[in-house]
Formats: sequence, C-alpha cells, structure tokens
Amino acid sequence: MAAEKNEKTVERLLSLLAAEPVHLRPGFQARLIATLTHAAISRKKVWLLPAKGWAWAAITLTILLALVGSWLLTPRPAITATLEVKEGQAIVWQTRPVFLTLTQSSERTLTKGQTVKLAPGDRVRTDANGQAVIIYPSGSLTELQPGTDLSLLELRKDPSGWVIRIKVWLGKTLHRVQRALESIPTFETETPLIIAGVRGTVFRLHAITEGHTYLATDEGLVHVQMGDQAVDVPAGYEVDAIAGQPLRVRPQVSIQINMAEKLKAWEATITALSAFTVEGNAPPGTVMVLLANGKEIARGQADEQGHFSIKVTFPAEGTYYLELKAVGPDGLVSVAPPVPFTYDATPPSLEILEPMTSEVTEASVTLRGRTEPRAIVQVGSQQTEADNQGLFSIEIPLNPGPNEITVTVTDAAGNTLTSTFNLVRK
Repeated sequence: MAAEKNEKTVERLLSLLAAEPVHLRPGFQARLIATLTHAAISRKKVWLLPAKGWAWAAITLTILLALVGSWLLTPRPAITATLEVKEGQAIVWQTRPVFLTLTQSSERTLTKGQTVKLAPGDRVRTDANGQAVIIYPSGSLTELQPGTDLSLLELRKDPSGWVIRIKVWLGKTLHRVQRALESIPTFETETPLIIAGVRGTVFRLHAITEGHTYLATDEGLVHVQMGDQAVDVPAGYEVDAIAGQPLRVRPQVSIQINMAEKLKAWEATITALSAFTVEGNAPPGTVMVLLANGKEIARGQADEQGHFSIKVTFPAEGTYYLELKAVGPDGLVSVAPPVPFTYDATPPSLEILEPMTSEVTEASVTLRGRTEPRAIVQVGSQQTEADNQGLFSIEIPLNPGPNEITVTVTDAAGNTLTSTFNLVRK
C-alpha cells in the first residue's frame, strides 16, 4: 500500500510540473532525470514482486546465509607441514573437510622435486627408490627412506611449544627435532609397537615389522615406551624393541677386524694368522668384551674419542664363534650377532689334471687342476678362481722348447702354495 501511494504522489507532481511554464537549469535537469529513472525501476520491481514474494525472498536469504555461515565454520587445517620428494616417488593420501561433516579424499603420486602440504590425518609412502623429507613449521624435520609408510597424526602449537605426533607404520626414518629457546617442543613418534618421546634430539628409527622396532639416538635423549616397559636411550645408544622381550639399551658400536693391517668387516672371517685385532667405535668409556664359543677371551675400553681395540690370539686352528658384547648396568649386552671365525694356517692343496704329458705341440695349452674351493690360481700373468668343487682351468701360452710353469694357489685364508713343473713344446 505504501508503494502504491508513493507512485500516485510522483505521478501527481509530474502532472503539476508539466502544466507550469518553467525552464530547468542543466544541473537540476540531470538530477531530475536520474531521480525519475530510479523511481521507474523501483516501480517495476514492485509490480514483479507480489506481497508473498517478500516472504520467499526472506526464506531464500536465510538459507543462503546459513549455507555461507556453515561453509565458513567448516574446520580447515590452519597449520601444515611440507613434504618434499628427494628421490624416486612418494604416494600421498589426504582427506580434507568440504562442508560440515562432509570430506573429500585424494591420492597423489609425487616425483623428485615436487612438494605438497601435509595436515594431520595425511599419510605418505615412499616407493622402493623413494626418499623424502617432511619439514615442520617448528624447524624440525623427518627424513623418509625407501619403502617407508608414515602418517602425520597431530600438528599444532601450544603455549608450551610445538606438538608433533607421527606414526611410522613401516620403514626407516631419521628425525631432527629443533628446540626453541622460549619453548619446549613435544615430538612423539609411534610405531605399531612403541612410542618414542623426545624434546630436542636426533634419532633414527626402523619399524621392521609390527613386532620389531629398532631405535638409535645420535643426539639428546629418547624415551621409549613399549607396553608397560620404558627406557631412556641417550646419545650413542640404541635399543631393539621386540614384542614379548625386555627392552635392553646397548651402545651403538661399529666393528671391524684388523689382520696384519688388512681391515675386514664383522662377518664370517677366515685368516691364516692366529693373532688379530677387533677394533671399532663405541660411546666413550664403554667396556667391550670379546667371547669365543661363549667364553670371554679379551676385553677393552673405548677411549675419550670412542675408539676401542681388543687384541686376540688363537692358540690352535679351528672354527670359533665370536661375540662382541658391552658391559651395561644389567650385565653384558650383545652389540653384534655372533659370527664364525676360522683360524686356518694350512696351505691349500694342488693337483694338476691336464696336460697328462710333459711334451706338447701346440702354441698354448689348457691347464686344468683341482685345489680348495674358491681359491685363486695364478700362472704368470694369467689368473682364475676355482669353483665350488675346487676345479679350475686356465689357458697358458708356450714358447718353442722348454717352458717352466709356476702355479701359485692362494686360499680364502691367505695361505699360499707354489708348484713348478716343465712343459716342452716341440
């Protein structure tokens, strides 16, 4: 009703104005035209929108405001980490909220050099050649090795510092946790078996199976929880968490065997020498004990630089099982698996099978023989290796007339045997 009244008033004024002989100034005329145009447009809208249309418009506006408000209230990740692929490929699974409780899941494959933002709930898996790094806003980072499956569980900042929680389902990771001067970060790493909590440290973790996790601390301190068991792993130490077994912290140790200045790895080692040295690195002050067939035969202590050296002498030939252990608060702790060690001082055997005679007519001859399996056979500049049965063959050239043939055989222990015989080429 008010709109209709306004329309009649405008029409009456226009009629009166038309009857008056007036001359309008240009500025006033422009403003009048604009006013009349606006009135005409408003009049059309009134005709098109009946009274009940206002109710529908109000309802529609209310719905739109509710939808926009709900969209604005839909939670979205405020803090994210960055994943960068260093080598190979990485698959990333992400779930993001779309509207209220509705979410959208996606899967992406990233290659070397590509990056993506990670939020809590995201999961990453590197392929057989994949290497990647997760950089957190706190400055901490996690390096992923090939074949690693990891989830980001929590990422937020509290007044006391950053809170980061991840889960390594499988594979090898290295973690560098930054500690700010004004706050203390909380960094927890889970596996299917343990929870490792740290506050500023560097540590390595290998989730081997659901029932076996290996952890080594390089800097700082890591608190490891497995069920109702708990241990602290300081720098230079490691722990193998195995379901159903006690947690035992042991020193990180690198080992090698020094035999006459020839270094060999801690493995099945054979030597012609009765004396050798077991040496390596361990946390300074660690007492290392060497056992043969379960009995202690020597011990040594790591110096201030962490180096240790244990001299060993075997009185008789034979095969021994060597074990290297460290003295811990609860007794001896194994730091390396037992390995067989054979003290062999007996030279290899040698039997010439061909040629059968000392006179030949060809310019070269195939020398065939038998010795110890995998022994090295050398004739002049020619060299070959005997097979698993000890058989070998080697082609040697001959000069016209007498030829002195020298055969040298060296077995796996370093023992040698030299034999000389003559062949005549006619």
